[in-house]
Amino acid sequence: MRAFLRGIVSAFLRICGLIVVALPLQAQSTSNSGTVSGTVTDPTGAVVPAATISIRNAVSQYERTTATNQAGFFQFTNVPFNSYQLTVTMTGFSSASQEVKVASVVP
Repeated sequence: MRAFLRGIVSAFLRICGLIVVALPLQAQSTSNSGTVSGTVTDPTGAVVPAATISIRNAVSQYERTTATNQAGFFQFTNVPFNSYQLTVTMTGFSSASQEVKVASVVP
């Protein structure tokens, strides 16, 4: 009887171990969004706080807007994989645009 219970406990622990290993793999494989972040600077290299940053995909109509912090930093999280137009605007400066492609979970 002890050998039988030991076998059941051993099988249960192996199954639990497989589940624990599989959960992180599933979470990584189903992710289909990434992060876009950066720092806005002026032509002299000084950071630009309170600049407006927009990210937009014309086809999917995905659009989000944020502002840079005091260090000129901005971040968009959970951005679906796709190509986007990133636009920076700030009073007193010309606006700037750049195409960005989100294709990885790595920022």
